[in-house]
Amino acid sequence: MYKRRGIKLTALLLSGLVFLTACSNGKTNQSETTKETVVEQNTETRQETKVEETKQTETTNNQATASKVDINRAVEIFHDTFSDKAINITQIDYDRDNGRYTYEIEGWKDNQEYKIEIDAETEEILKKESEMDDDIDRDKIVIELDKITSPEKAIEEALKQANATKIEGWELDTENGVLVYDIDVEDGKNVVISADDGAFIKFD
Repeated sequence: MYKRRGIKLTALLLSGLVFLTACSNGKTNQSETTKETVVEQNTETRQETKVEETKQTETTNNQATASKVDINRAVEIFHDTFSDKAINITQIDYDRDNGRYTYEIEGWKDNQEYKIEIDAETEEILKKESEMDDDIDRDKIVIELDKITSPEKAIEEALKQANATKIEGWELDTENGVLVYDIDVEDGKNVVISADDGAFIKFD
């Protein structure tokens, strides 16, 4: 009789112990699951933030270089139009003209001066002229695209310096004996960037 009661009591105690262990494991598993969920959520949030930052950077870059025609293609069109790749290019402007962005390129060879305006979306030649000029400014630095900072890099630095997100246009020209990008930032502040190394020079 006493043995059976002892056995029953032992069985009850063991059952209780198993139940408590199961509850404890359940709480532990639930806690671990909660931690995993939080980690996953934090990871997803960081990933989403990075994606948004990347999109913002891409948007900024797209605003700066939204045209289908890049600077290399514009120079190629310039040389093809005048059928002479030996023309020295000394100035390139990228700006909005009558509601559309255009490239204006100037150069010279011998005593001949060349100018062209190209639609930055369609490659249409809007203006072109070539004329003799005995007073060509030969002190201007000849632009060699493979040896200078790209417009994209210069724009990125200009936007950073001006704490802005958009530009209106830019000019690549010689200033005080140095080849520079003069970038017109959206708020009207011009930022001068070295075309040699992409470094900030000044606000203009």
